Amino acid sequence: MKQVRFQLAEGVHLTCLPAEQYKTAVLSAGFVLPLTEDNTHAALLPQVLHRGTADHPDLNALGQMLDNLYGARIYPYVRKTGDAVVIGTIADVIDEAYVPQGEALTARLASLLYRIWHAPYLQNNLLSADYIAAEGAFLADKIAAQKNDTQTYSMRRMQECMCKGEPYGQNEYGSAQTARTVSPAALSQFWQDTISAAPIELFYCGSMDPNDAAACFAPFAARQSAHPLPRILPHPAQDTAHTVVEEMAVTQGKLSLGFRTGLTGHDAAYPALMLFSMAFGGYTGSRLFRHVRERLSLCYYASSGLDKHKGIMVVSSGIENRSFDAAKDEILHQLADLQAGSLTEDELEAARRTLLNQLRTMQDNPASLERFFQGQAVGGLTYDLDTLMARVAGLTRKDVLAAAQGITLDTVYFLKGVAV
Repeated sequence: MKQVRFQLAEGVHLTCLPAEQYKTAVLSAGFVLPLTEDNTHAALLPQVLHRGTADHPDLNALGQMLDNLYGARIYPYVRKTGDAVVIGTIADVIDEAYVPQGEALTARLASLLYRIWHAPYLQNNLLSADYIAAEGAFLADKIAAQKNDTQTYSMRRMQECMCKGEPYGQNEYGSAQTARTVSPAALSQFWQDTISAAPIELFYCGSMDPNDAAACFAPFAARQSAHPLPRILPHPAQDTAHTVVEEMAVTQGKLSLGFRTGLTGHDAAYPALMLFSMAFGGYTGSRLFRHVRERLSLCYYASSGLDKHKGIMVVSSGIENRSFDAAKDEILHQLADLQAGSLTEDELEAARRTLLNQLRTMQDNPASLERFFQGQAVGGLTYDLDTLMARVAGLTRKDVLAAAQGITLDTVYFLKGVAV
């Protein structure tokens, strides 16, 4: 599945994936902004814009229009991508191949995406105060509720501690306090600044010819200039690893370890690092699962994952408080053991099968493809999934072990459970 890439205007790009195997086409429009110390306005804006457009001023009117597009769906999103935050709309609709000619579903849906962002519902030339108040309250509640999912929260806090002082260390949703107090004037100015100069990443996956798809997105090209994409920098090396312990009234402690890898998606050796992470902690046959969880019963779960933009590997685990030292030491022991060359051919091939299966599964879901290719575009990465799978398939044990040598511990974060 090969991508076709268009530059529609300065700072406006479209990725097309021509595909006839899906019954649903997926479209998206994302505005790329730098992460800052307070990203509340960025997180709030897409939610407010999705409340209504100038010609469909509320959710009921928008819903009726979507019903007329054979039940098309639209969703706002906020995504942290390295040192950038992408805010936008993703949509799906029945593919053109399955409706009568002349329906022009893709063009009509692309037009709706444009109007959501460029012709929203306004009151006195400002974004609606009522919509801002309602969505601000929802956003504040969402930010406050991040602590309720302690597994995700502990990983977020580890990243914030590890990347303190970097844009990546900021919360992409901003602050609850700011969310409750955003004014129509401030958010309207932020909206105008965003649509006038933020880089735009557009996406289409469906059976339409790429040139025809590009024509559907033509309204987004009606501007003269744009800011460059935010610069995404790898996490810098630290002299020594540091430990952060925080307490929360939970029954199960959460241990997260952050590692520098020395590799990002721009490096030729990155696919080998992906395969190493899979063998280390990426699935139920991995070292962490088999040894730390099953053999030694030091944790309830343990897994590893990568951030290809920042060059970071994160190990996440749930433990009893008393197991903190033992679990941490065993995770580090398993990493060192693999780096020293204990990775077997059987482990390598099992991890390879799992990783390739995960990548193939992404090709079965246009929405997953949209997220992958938008992340590639924002990060300045040009390879597609077919290329990535070919690289993974050709890796040797020597390649994988070489990629693992740069992994070093940076941050230990422990969310310690305490009695209520």
